[in-house]
Amino acid sequence: MKAFLSLAIACICFVAMPAASASALVIDHFDSGVGYSMAVNAGSPAASATAAERVAALAIGGDRQVDLTFVSTGITGLGASVDHPTVTASLHVLAYSDDATVMSVLKLTYAGPAGTGFTPTDITSGGTATSLNILYLSSDLGSTTICTVTDSLNNVGTLSQLSPSGASVGSFLFTGFSGAVDFTKVVKIQYEIDSVANGDYVIDALETGGQVPEPMTMAGLAMGLGSLSYYIRKRRAA
Repeated sequence: MKAFLSLAIACICFVAMPAASASALVIDHFDSGVGYSMAVNAGSPAASATAAERVAALAIGGDRQVDLTFVSTGITGLGASVDHPTVTASLHVLAYSDDATVMSVLKLTYAGPAGTGFTPTDITSGGTATSLNILYLSSDLGSTTICTVTDSLNNVGTLSQLSPSGASVGSFLFTGFSGAVDFTKVVKIQYEIDSVANGDYVIDALETGGQVPEPMTMAGLAMGLGSLSYYIRKRRAA
């Protein structure tokens, strides 16, 4: 009888041990070493302006397209002749900031050097990844982030959610995306952050995350629970 109890405890403890997580697929770690700074100054509450930059990057597809668009002033009656949004990429980090009176939109697009799509890629890593993650070193609550994924057949999936606050992870689960996009044949990924006035964001990395339990792990859990159940029934019958 004690053997069944020992087996049950051993199996359950094995399952409870931290699994060796599958390596995340890097979308962008901002490790290109190319630093740049962009700023948009519309000069008028009614105006709209965009700055764009495409750089070779150690990112999926080998390229990062950055678009920063001035949207409006956050306070009625105040112009944007002084305040303006900025985005700065340096080694290992991307910082995005709005001044007190303006709001803007930042888009990070990964679609290869020509902008037409990179080689079809399985971003589920064979089924072990379940989400696209944004790793924030800091983030202001209230902004909206939209993630858009396009596959090799031009199917498009989108998912929108509020950005988390502080140092946190924003996860876009594959199961939450609209559309019939095939995550095993992705050719384009875009992140859009719709900021709030005076918003500040520092992004450490864009990558995949999550892990589906392996069959052996599930088998170990089933064996442990089955042995424990058998032990309890025997104890009650005694």
